[in-house]
Amino acid sequence: MAQGDGHGERLSRDQERAIATLLVSPNYVDAARKLRVHTNTLRTWTRQPAFATAYAEAREELLSKTIAKMQKSLFAVTEALTRDLTNKDPAVRHRAAELLLNATLKGTETLSLAQRVTDLESLQAEDE
Repeated sequence: MAQGDGHGERLSRDQERAIATLLVSPNYVDAARKLRVHTNTLRTWTRQPAFATAYAEAREELLSKTIAKMQKSLFAVTEALTRDLTNKDPAVRHRAAELLLNATLKGTETLSLAQRVTDLESLQAEDE
């Protein structure tokens, strides 16, 4: 396979396997061991534009899917914590209240910041 400028290049099967393995491995050493390649091979591949791009896209997709799965569970988590607010054990009630309060504050701050960014981008677009 010829190495070019990174555009339109196809990865080898080993490189595709390497990306999948890197996504589930804690580090290069572990991934290289699982793939039965030298760690330097992985490091060399990560410097190749086509591999680096494909790896970055795979990581982004994994993160997106993980966040979506977590978001789907938020309702159940909130319900469980809300139920814990009526637990007989004061420590359980206080911990549930603390978790709900902190999550609510962070969520509110995030939404507020997102709105501010949207507003600023709108203002900037109007000025252009």
